Amino acid sequence: MKRAGSSRKGAGASIALLVLGMHRSGTSALTRVLNLHGVALGDALMPAAPDNPEGFWEHAGVVAIHERLLAALGRTWDDPRPLQDGWWDSAPARAAEAELLALLRQDFDGVPLWAIKDPRLCRLLPLWRRVLNTLGVSPRVVLVSRHPGEVAGSLQARDGLPRAIGELLWARYLLESLQQSEGLARCMVGYAAMLQDWRAQVSAINHQLGLQLQATPTVAADIDAWLNPAMRHHRASADAASEMSGPLLPLLNEHPDAQHTANAARQFDARLQPVVPVVEAYAALLADVRARLYAQTTVVDALRASFDEQGQWARGLDQDLHALQATYGALVGEHRQSVAWAQSLSDELAALQTAYRAAEADRDEKTGWAQSLESELAALQTAYRAAEADRDEKAGWAQSLESELAALQTAYRAAETDRDEKTGWAQSLQSELAALQTAYRAAEADRDEKAGWAQSLELELTALQTAYRAAEADRDEKAGWAQSLQSELAALQTA
Repeated sequence: MKRAGSSRKGAGASIALLVLGMHRSGTSALTRVLNLHGVALGDALMPAAPDNPEGFWEHAGVVAIHERLLAALGRTWDDPRPLQDGWWDSAPARAAEAELLALLRQDFDGVPLWAIKDPRLCRLLPLWRRVLNTLGVSPRVVLVSRHPGEVAGSLQARDGLPRAIGELLWARYLLESLQQSEGLARCMVGYAAMLQDWRAQVSAINHQLGLQLQATPTVAADIDAWLNPAMRHHRASADAASEMSGPLLPLLNEHPDAQHTANAARQFDARLQPVVPVVEAYAALLADVRARLYAQTTVVDALRASFDEQGQWARGLDQDLHALQATYGALVGEHRQSVAWAQSLSDELAALQTAYRAAEADRDEKTGWAQSLESELAALQTAYRAAEADRDEKAGWAQSLESELAALQTAYRAAETDRDEKTGWAQSLQSELAALQTAYRAAEADRDEKAGWAQSLELELTALQTAYRAAEADRDEKAGWAQSLQSELAALQTA
């Protein structure tokens, strides 16, 4: 389908429609509908691709500026981490602002109604508000919404992203687009509703944004023939949601104010906090794989350029090219395996936390064995907290986590073994005391029986008393090992 003609340039303030929405949310379909209603998109549009054969309807220059800015900020479109505070005042943002001003003046100066569509807008809206204010252009926002399960399924099919990461990205894009568009004229359009009745959605846009979009009978027939429910390849029930995205679903069915959005954001942040180390690890793995892919792609491009210059495709170089392409495919597979590994590490961490809580309960149940065990258990807790802090710090290095966890499990088993040894020791002390009591009673009986024998017996008794005092000193030295022995030893001293 050919691109509709751009709106004619004229006098008066321009209106810019900013089409916001997560990737795979239906922003391309809506932007094409707007374009067929006479909304200008510029002439430098990105070409269609296999994953979007009907076209992206994105200005190639704007997308390139967005990608360069995100790269300078250490992010990509599929990184769910928040941007740095105050990023819009950074040097890269100022450079991007200058580029956008030049591009928009060149392509849209004097155009009364035009639109920009790129999902990255959701994250870069503060910069765009400043740019449009400088140009004296009135911004109007159209938010395209789609169920998170459908977005995650589409991203998994297209890019191999784990569904959990897909839902995190959906939540991040939705929250930032709502928070950063606060105070602007805006309208929310559901992707499923647009496929069912695009006329009703265009009417809502007209009403809520103060526009007068009209379609001729021919254009309307073209849209009817092109836009249909079959374009929705992934479906999810309206109430189906994960624990992470569930609190945000109400935002899709209403026009939330700042308070509702803030409450939903707080719930999302609270649920995200336990998995932040896994997200950081995923981002690090993704950045590493993407860098390696870029390096391989650069080599392939260089080879192709060399082949074009020389006008020949030598067999040996062709084999090298195929090897590089195979390496590229292997790196893509490695990326997917790494993402799956990050998810499995998250499950392992949860299992270890459960096991540790069970071990704590067992420790509390057996604290009566001896006071010395308390210090051993405290040492174990300290060691575990140190290991846990180290694990959180190094979550991005998945292989080292496994060895840390194994070390913690070994330390716990060693503590259990030590506890068992000390329990046996306490029992052996009890046996020794019983033997000593028996020996003393025998000596006392013998002394009473032979008290009158002679002075020599008195000397023997003196020796026995000396031995007893030695035993008493030894007993006092060991009195701290078990409190239960104190009463028995006191009775021996009295005797």
